[in-house]
Amino acid sequence: MKLKHYYVNLIDLPEVLPFSLTEEEIENKTDAQEESGKEVFNFVEALEGFDTIHYIGQDNVEGKFYQRFLFNGGGFLELMQKAPSAIVAHFSRKERAQEFAEELRKVIKEKCGEEKEVELLASDVEVNKEEEGSLSYEKWSKLNNVRSSITG
Repeated sequence: MKLKHYYVNLIDLPEVLPFSLTEEEIENKTDAQEESGKEVFNFVEALEGFDTIHYIGQDNVEGKFYQRFLFNGGGFLELMQKAPSAIVAHFSRKERAQEFAEELRKVIKEKCGEEKEVELLASDVEVNKEEEGSLSYEKWSKLNNVRSSITG
C-alpha cells in the first residue's frame, strides 16, 4: 500500500534557528550541545499550536544530529541540529502539510526575531510532493560543504 507523501522542508541557510550547532561545538562537546537540545524542545513546544507532538528520539548519523517527533494526528518531524540546520515534516495529506507549514512560519517569526534573514527563512517554508525530491543526506552534505568552505 502506498500513500501520498507531502513534506515541508526548510534549510536554515541564514543560521537563525536557535538550535543550530557548528562543527566546532559538536567536536568539542561544548555546553552549546546541551543548550541546543533545550532550544529544540522549546521550538517544538511552540509548534504544538498545530498538533500535540510526541518525542521519538535522537540519532547521530555521520555527525548529523537528528531529533525526531511524532504528530498525534499523523505525520512526523525531523530536526537536524548541525548547521545548516534543517526541519523536515512528513504527512500523508496535503492539507495537514499546509497547516503545519503555516504554523512553522509563525513559530519562526516568534522564536527567531524580526531580522530580514528571519523573514526570508519563513518565506522559504513550502509544501512539496514526494516526486519533487526531499532533503536527502546527499543534498544536506553538499550544502554543508559549501558552508564549510565559506566559514573556513
